Amino acid sequence: MRTARISPAAAMAIVSAMLSSCDRDAVAARPITMRVGDAAFTLDVPQSLVARPLAGGGIRLAPPDVGQLRRPTTVQLTAGDGRSPISLRHARGNGDARILFGVARADGGSGGAEVTLIAERPCGAGRVRLRPDQQIEPPETADVDGMLDMFARARCRAAG
Repeated sequence: MRTARISPAAAMAIVSAMLSSCDRDAVAARPITMRVGDAAFTLDVPQSLVARPLAGGGIRLAPPDVGQLRRPTTVQLTAGDGRSPISLRHARGNGDARILFGVARADGGSGGAEVTLIAERPCGAGRVRLRPDQQIEPPETADVDGMLDMFARARCRAAG
C-alpha cells in the first residue's frame, strides 16, 4: 500500500477547512488560552499542532516536525497593537468579533511563494493578532478564509 505525502500548507488548509466547516466536537481540537491585558483569549486548535511560548509573549503553533519540513507553516498568536507590517485594510464580522486583516504575498524562494496573513480583533481592552505564515507552490492556495473562521470562533473573557 502506498501512502501519499501532503504538503504542510495543504495540511494546514485541510485543518482550517475542517475547523470552519465541522461541528467543534467532530474535530480533535484543544483550547489554547493566552492572556491579553485584562482578558483571556481562547482559540481552539487542532491537537496535532504543538503550542510553544514566544520570547516576546504570545504563542507559536506548528506541526511537531516543523524543523524538518521543506515548506513549514507556523501560526503566531500575540497581543496586537494596531501597527502591522502590512495594511489591515479588510474587515470581517462586527462587534467584539470584528476582524481587521491583510494578506501579503512574496513570490520566489525554494519552497514557493510566502503568504502572510495578519489579522487582529479586540479582546478586553486590548487586541489579539493571528499571523499564519505559509509557503505555497502552484496549484496550492493559502487558506485565508479557514484561518479567519477559526479566529472568529475564538472566545474572549475577563481574566480570572
